[in-house]
Amino acid sequence: MAHFTDALLINLEQPLKIVQCGLALHGGRIEETFLLRGLWAMHAYRYRGALELHGRVFPFRKGFVSMVPPDVPVLWKFPSHAPHYYAHFSATEPGKKSDSVPVMSELGEAFDLFCERFEGMIACWQPDPFRAGVKLWDMALDLARDRPRDSKMGNELHPNLQIALSIIRNGLHENLKVAGLAKQMGVSQGHLNALFKKTFLTTVHEFIHRHRIERALHLLRHSSLSIKSIAIDTGFPDLQHFNKVVRAAAGQSPRGLRTSKGTSMQS
Repeated sequence: MAHFTDALLINLEQPLKIVQCGLALHGGRIEETFLLRGLWAMHAYRYRGALELHGRVFPFRKGFVSMVPPDVPVLWKFPSHAPHYYAHFSATEPGKKSDSVPVMSELGEAFDLFCERFEGMIACWQPDPFRAGVKLWDMALDLARDRPRDSKMGNELHPNLQIALSIIRNGLHENLKVAGLAKQMGVSQGHLNALFKKTFLTTVHEFIHRHRIERALHLLRHSSLSIKSIAIDTGFPDLQHFNKVVRAAAGQSPRGLRTSKGTSMQS
């Protein structure tokens, strides 16, 4: 279940109308103040920061989703690299059947799937804005009713694998080592590798590498993040090495892949 603090009233009796959405990168300034007139904002974070709303400070980290009401100044505190999904949207005035939605929700294992839904909503926004609004509506309802859908694999995986996958997904930008991962979980490297080979037919190291590449290719094709930011976010701080990895996986350089596919997101 999601953990939350403070709640807002929002009318979720009908689909929401998206004005702007995408994957944005902040961090040029460590603090920024925003005010959206007449528009709500939903953000899904892949970094650690904080927002200040109505005099309250709400810290967050990767795996958190926030909802901010319209016409309220918000102070954001960013790290140097701050990528997040966002949607600015309108909703009708709260009524008798309004839902209570958390300012901040921690989704845990459900975060990756929530981001996939966010990406799907963003991809269809320009060609089909009504359908995108319905997708956002469904996501907001899940947050309001404290039931974000869990990962596709559900609870069928071994508990140790569920923990390992969570650490890997949240730490792709870090220098993940199999020994460190096993130590953090309190199991041996051999036991952890055996679980991965049995379930995914690959070693932990190979799984991490493959997951990094899949994430990098997805961001290159579907986001407006810079190539350098994508490389850092997926654990390839050396751009020359990142270029080689992408070319080996996709047959094109990162720049060539982006040029041929274009991007569907706005910053």
